Amino acid sequence: MRERLLKFMEMEKLSASRLAEILGVQPATISHIISGRNKPSFEFIEKMLLRFPKRSEEHTSELQS
Repeated sequence: MRERLLKFMEMEKLSASRLAEILGVQPATISHIISGRNKPSFEFIEKMLLRFPKRSEEHTSELQS
């Protein structure tokens, strides 16, 4: 998940603090996922999918190819 999140942030040109702001989570949440300290919670993944549905569709179609 760490690599996916970093790649996503790079593609979207988002800093960790900006992504946290968009998702309504604490910046430490993003930092802890990136560092590997924590795995993303269900709520975090849900927020990502709801806020960025287009990226979710693209990722799903990549997996099906």
